[in-house]
Amino acid sequence: MLAVDKIPLQSNLVVALTLLIFGGVGRGENPTPETIGEADTLKFVGDGLTAENLILLQNGKDLEITFDGVANTKVILADFAIENFDNLNNGIGNVLFNGDTSIQESFDVINVDANPNRVARPNTVTFLNGFDNQVRGFNNSDDVINGQRGNDTLWGLGGNDILRGGLGDDTLYAGRGADTLTGGLGNDTLYLGRDFQRDTVIYRHGNGTDIVNEFRRGRNGDLLSFEGISTIDVVSSGSSTSFYLSDGITGNNGFGSGELLLTLQETTGFQANNIGLNLAGSNTSQFLFT
Repeated sequence: MLAVDKIPLQSNLVVALTLLIFGGVGRGENPTPETIGEADTLKFVGDGLTAENLILLQNGKDLEITFDGVANTKVILADFAIENFDNLNNGIGNVLFNGDTSIQESFDVINVDANPNRVARPNTVTFLNGFDNQVRGFNNSDDVINGQRGNDTLWGLGGNDILRGGLGDDTLYAGRGADTLTGGLGNDTLYLGRDFQRDTVIYRHGNGTDIVNEFRRGRNGDLLSFEGISTIDVVSSGSSTSFYLSDGITGNNGFGSGELLLTLQETTGFQANNIGLNLAGSNTSQFLFT
């Protein structure tokens, strides 16, 4: 076994770090003494290296670890199953996040054969599995729910929640609170709710074609963040607004004919002089109008 207990890691790694041998805590809440003795811990140091930003991706036999919104930080655990990666309530676990001095039970990894209908604990980060999960958070709780694979349906309910669909055609319901929704890969449907709280929708290059409902335009309204896309054509049609991949040329014959990225249902009125009211600080795209 790798003779390392804590592996210190910082953001802005030049290349992805691959660990060929890594000891997980196994499945369940009561690992054996042998498992405990072989468990290794990753210690992340740097802004944004937190449990709520943690992204876990099972890529074949390997587990890839990254952080949402933090560039150039990837750790690959070779030949390692995601369900063996966890922090438990007895101080045993695989991750120390930025600022942690001891293991915190800050995230849950659902077993590959489980099919829950609610996250296990409030105010916690949850990673689901490959099933078509239908999972709710808690009211008055800041839940982070990662759908992972499958065509998932996720409900944040009350609180400032983060919902990530992951792979598949997902349906996300924000509920009450200032929520952040990312459909992920696939054609996703998002409902922001009619609670007059400021929600954020994140769309990244390659995410498919998403439909967003209940978006509030204007000052103090909801926010859009398009990332990894240079230029977008904005087209109003009927009672909806659609965003298309653009060639960067205003008014040409091909305007609005590129790949459809996202549609805001029942939302119109965007113009060059007001779209900035509804753009998140993380947005990297420019917008063209007819």
